[in-house]
Amino acid sequence: ASTFGRGNAGSVVIEARDRVLFEDSGSAAVSRSGGITVSGQAIAASGSGGDVRISTGSLTVRNGAQLNASALGRGDSGNVVINARDRVLFEGNNSGASSRSGAITSSGQVITASGRGGDVQISTGSLTVRDGAQLIASTYGSGNAGSVVIEARDRALFEGNDSGAFSRSGGTSNGQAIAASGRGGDVQILTGSLTVRDRAKLDAGGTGTGNAGDIILNTNQVTLDRGTITTTNRSRNGGNITLHNADLLTLLRGSSISTSAGTARSGGNGGNITLNANLIAASADANNDITANAFQGQGGAITITGQLAGLNLLSRDELQARLVTTNVQKLDPNRLPTNDITAISQTAPTLNGQVTVNSPNINPSQGLVELPTNVVDRSTQIARGCSSRTNESSRFVATGRGGLPLSPDEPLRDRTIVSPDWVTLDSASRDPAVEQNKNQGDLEQSNSLENPLPLENPIVEANGFSRDANGKTILVARSHPPEPIESGTLQTQCDRP
Repeated sequence: ASTFGRGNAGSVVIEARDRVLFEDSGSAAVSRSGGITVSGQAIAASGSGGDVRISTGSLTVRNGAQLNASALGRGDSGNVVINARDRVLFEGNNSGASSRSGAITSSGQVITASGRGGDVQISTGSLTVRDGAQLIASTYGSGNAGSVVIEARDRALFEGNDSGAFSRSGGTSNGQAIAASGRGGDVQILTGSLTVRDRAKLDAGGTGTGNAGDIILNTNQVTLDRGTITTTNRSRNGGNITLHNADLLTLLRGSSISTSAGTARSGGNGGNITLNANLIAASADANNDITANAFQGQGGAITITGQLAGLNLLSRDELQARLVTTNVQKLDPNRLPTNDITAISQTAPTLNGQVTVNSPNINPSQGLVELPTNVVDRSTQIARGCSSRTNESSRFVATGRGGLPLSPDEPLRDRTIVSPDWVTLDSASRDPAVEQNKNQGDLEQSNSLENPLPLENPIVEANGFSRDANGKTILVARSHPPEPIESGTLQTQCDRP
C-alpha cells in the first residue's frame, strides 16, 4: 500500500484469530523479504507512509522477512502496531539479501528528508527478538526518529549470536546516518522480566548530529549477559537511561550500561543514568561497566538506589592510576577487566560528572546481643553431694500419686478419680435421680456417724509377703514391722544449715 507522489500511502490491517507468519526464503541474493512494505517509494515523494497493524494470537517473522512502514521521501513514516495475545517472535536474517527479520519504521532514506519517523508498538504476552532480528525506529534526515514501545506481560528477550555481521539482535531508535540531525527516539519497555544477551543491544543513541533518545525500563528483573543498554552518541548529547523499581539487575560477561557522549572524540555531554533496584550485582572481574562519560563535554550523572555487589566506583584520578596512563584518549573503563562505574570528562577534569549511591539503611550490628566477657566458673553450677557414712543405709520410697492431680494448682476433676460412683455437681443438678440418691446417701452417712458400727475385719495395709508350698507370693499384714534388709548400701548424712 505505497505512494510514489504527493498523496499519502494507505495502511495494511490484518486480523487473524490464531496466528500470522511472515517467512522469507533466505536463499538467493535477489530474494525479496516476505513482509509488508508501506512507504513513499520515490525519493521525491512527499506523501506520508501508512500503518501496518496486526492483531492476532501469535506472530512470527523470520528468515529476513520484515514489517516495514518507512518513508523514502519527505513525508512522515507510518507506524507498525502489533497486538498479539500470546507471543511475538522475530528471528534470523536473510544473508543472501542482506536483510534482517524485524519491524522497521524509518523516515527519509535521503539526508534531505524532513519527515518524522513512525513508532514500533508491540503488546503481547512474550516477546523474543533473536539471531540478528531487530526492531528499528530511525531517522536519516532532519526529522526525529520514532520510538520503540514494548509491553510484554511475561518477558522480553533480545538474543544475538556470534555468526556474523547480521547477528546483533536489538531494539533501536536512533539517527542512522552520520549527517542526520533529527533526535533519536525512545525505547520504552514494560515487562515482567527483561533479558539482553549474546551481543544483543537496546540502543537509543545516534550516529548523527542529533541528540540521543532515552531508554525507560519498567520491569521486575533485568539480566545483561554480554548485552548492552546504551544511549551513546558520537558527537552530541547522550540520552538518559532509567530503570524503575526492579528487584534485581544483573550484569554478566562484559555487559554495559552507557550514556556516554562524544565517542568520535568530539563534544557532547554524557546522559544521566538512574537505576532503582533492590540489588545491582555484577559477576567478578568480567568487565561489566556503567558509564556516563564525555570526551570534551560534561560527564553525566549516575544515581543508584539499591545495594551494589561487585561494582567499583572510580573517579577520573583512580581510572588514570589503574590504567597507568594520562592519555585522555585511553581513559576508558572498558580497558580494565574489573566492573566499574564512571561519570567523567576525559579531557576536562573540571567537567567530571557525579555518581550517587543510595544504599538501603541497614546496620549489620543491629539486633546482635553482646556476649559476656567473664568466664563462668562451672564448679558453682554443680550441686554438692552428701558425704557418705558407714553406719546408715540408703532408702528409696515411692508414695504414688493417690488421688492428687498433676499439680497443686489444678482443680480436682472427675476423670482423675477412680471411683465410678462420683459425679460432678453440675450433672447432679440436672439429674433428679442422682440428686435423690445423693440425699439418701447423706442421710445414711449421718446415721452411721451417730451410731458407728464396729468393723469385724478391719482393713490392714500389707506390710510383708510370704510364699506358700507352691511358691506363690502372698501379701500379708504383720503385727510388727519387718526386719530391714541389708543392701550393703550405706546411707549418707548431709550437713544441715
